[in-house]
Amino acid sequence: MKYKILILMSLLGIGILWIGAGCEYDAPTSLYDADAEGTAPAAVISQVVPSETAGGGVNEIEIQGENFAAQAGDNAVYFNNVQAELISGDSTKLVVFRPDITGDDIKIKVVVPGALRVTEHSPYEITSVLENFTEDFDDTGDQRGFALDSEGNFYTLMRDRTLHKQASGSNEKEIIADMSERSIGRLRIGPGGNLYYTRRSSFYVFSFEENRDSVYATLPGNAEMFDFDENGYAYFVGDGEGMYILKAPDDIQNGDDYSAFECLAARVYNGAVYVLAEYSGNDESVPAMAVWKNTITGDGTVSEKELVLNWSETAYADATPVDIEFSSDGAMYISSDHEYPIVKVKGDIVLPLYKGMIAGPVTQLSWGAGNDLYFYVDAQDAADRNIFKADMGQPGASQYGK
Repeated sequence: MKYKILILMSLLGIGILWIGAGCEYDAPTSLYDADAEGTAPAAVISQVVPSETAGGGVNEIEIQGENFAAQAGDNAVYFNNVQAELISGDSTKLVVFRPDITGDDIKIKVVVPGALRVTEHSPYEITSVLENFTEDFDDTGDQRGFALDSEGNFYTLMRDRTLHKQASGSNEKEIIADMSERSIGRLRIGPGGNLYYTRRSSFYVFSFEENRDSVYATLPGNAEMFDFDENGYAYFVGDGEGMYILKAPDDIQNGDDYSAFECLAARVYNGAVYVLAEYSGNDESVPAMAVWKNTITGDGTVSEKELVLNWSETAYADATPVDIEFSSDGAMYISSDHEYPIVKVKGDIVLPLYKGMIAGPVTQLSWGAGNDLYFYVDAQDAADRNIFKADMGQPGASQYGK
């Protein structure tokens, strides 16, 4: 019996040695093997533009470096744990919209498919750019228009015809006058530092010195959108009317023909009158909604209209634009009822301002005395109708008469 056991054990030992000699152990492939199939070199961030801080006016952030995925959409960019939306990119540059996050110790992370390491860059600062300007203004939902003077004082005309003032740097608001009318197309500071507004064909001026308003001029038709040029002349447009040019209360001339348009906004900038208008005529070559420009050619005269922007061909064509404003560097801003209610137009590029950060719809736009753009959010719920201000990092274009 012992011999049988010994013989059996010997045979088992020989078998084990034979198996060990005939088979090779395959160790698992290392996750960090740079030559392994499906891996990619780690991305490198060499520079971020702007370099240290995304302050007011920064709408996009550019990340420069190496080894990003050639197709922009294959990359993912995070600011801490907030994923930024890509605008464009290639293997050496990624451009993203400013993310909805603030802080002075933010970590930028770039994730490239196949790379074994997430690339990081820190610290990075993103400042707060939006402020609810009328948070404690209980009856803001009844406001009919607002304007700011050269000192930053803020004026609001209310539905009950009261004129409110909030002094620059103050949170206190006071009623300073009762106005003659309440339904207006626009409220502006103009020549003499006075406040001007319209109702149908009546053009009113409010004198701060006399603390009362009066009819300054009567227009040939209803034209409630207007702006002033450097000479103090006012340019008016309206619904189905021509352009009226007011040089003095008794000197009103006809400008370009806008009788086939509903004009929604007017703004004088860099020697021209810009008009936002919806076309109601039968000429199919005319855009349904567009921004036009009439160059101011002489002493209160204008050229024929030129197309500046065909709104109907933008990604926002389904929205109704309401107002236009300009920054000091010539960018045009348009408000609307779109999901992204303020867009920036610079050349042929139309992009949302502070995408995903501004609620809508937005109606009136007006630059303050400094770098802040004020805008009215005309929300469905009256309690949510507020005036906000956005830090734009630069002043607005000149507003003559302010």
